[in-house]
Amino acid sequence: MGKYKIFLFIFGLVLISISLFVILNLNNTDNTVKEESDYALLSINNLDLKLEIADEPHEQQIGLMNRNNINEGSLVANSEGMIFIFEDETPRTFWMKNTYVTLDIIFLDKDKRVLNIEKDTLVNQTSEVYSSRGNSMYVIELEGGRSDEIGIKVGDRIDLQLNN
Repeated sequence: MGKYKIFLFIFGLVLISISLFVILNLNNTDNTVKEESDYALLSINNLDLKLEIADEPHEQQIGLMNRNNINEGSLVANSEGMIFIFEDETPRTFWMKNTYVTLDIIFLDKDKRVLNIEKDTLVNQTSEVYSSRGNSMYVIELEGGRSDEIGIKVGDRIDLQLNN
């Protein structure tokens, strides 16, 4: 009978722990949740592209991970990618861990001038990393091949309008 009581006690503790975890996560009042209206508009060569904004550390850590296409999980309708906005200008390095979409990664300096473009990244791996060639304050991720389609080149100045 003693083993049965211990089992019930442990089982009860596990159930209570799981319940608390679920309740706390359902009641998460994180004020950093983005709304559909939070996006950036990239304008170049007479084209306007809507980009999700990643300007918080937790958003920047996740980026486009665990998506099968650019729009999956996005709050921005017809998003064509993501822009990472950092507080400072420094060398940046990105990897493709748990990223299932081939990307073009565009590194920009503080003046929004293209430093370099890492095209058609390898998906879901960490052996190859992609780095800025200089100090970067903004990084744009587009679907692989898209930078060539719209004609973005090293040295271009990107017009970005933030709608947040």
